[in-house]
Amino acid sequence: MVGKTPRATVLVVDNADRHDRYQSWLPGYEVRTAETEQAAADAISDDVHVLLLGAGRHGDGAALVAQSHRHGARVALLGADRNATTRGPDACIPDPVDRESVATTVESLLAHTAYDADLDELFALCKRRADLIDGTTDRSEAVSALSRRIDAVAAALDTTVAEFAADDFRAAFRDVDTARVNDETGRGRRRKTYSHRTQ
Repeated sequence: MVGKTPRATVLVVDNADRHDRYQSWLPGYEVRTAETEQAAADAISDDVHVLLLGAGRHGDGAALVAQSHRHGARVALLGADRNATTRGPDACIPDPVDRESVATTVESLLAHTAYDADLDELFALCKRRADLIDGTTDRSEAVSALSRRIDAVAAALDTTVAEFAADDFRAAFRDVDTARVNDETGRGRRRKTYSHRTQ
């Protein structure tokens, strides 16, 4: 991967004796830790990309999930299945929670964030190009530049999609539909600009 953008930030909410484990499992990311829900709520900000919510905190974790989504972060529940009571997590990592499942889930969630960002940019670029083409002034150079950027973003989307598993496709389409509803209601996940390919 290329580029000099900051590493993605993962906030882990779990017992203190497990913090070092997550640090070692996710060496490619900035891992922040919290032991309590209140500490996590204070730590969630726009520069947090993924929240990992530990076992035993799912019952009253709905507020943390909602807060994370408002800041554009994705959420995975540790030691839980899809029947977990917390509303709205993006992923669940069932027991036994291990290095591979955690690392794979974080990478998948970041790929979804990158997909959303690229899709938003693609729509915006296409609209801008259409507006230029409809204009009366000759702006062929600007249109060509936009077309090149559109091709690059479309290629990035193709790369991301090529790495998706079946569950990723379902989540991606769910996110697109959720974004539409959120635009109409003014609620829900904040769209975050991010590309996991620059890690």
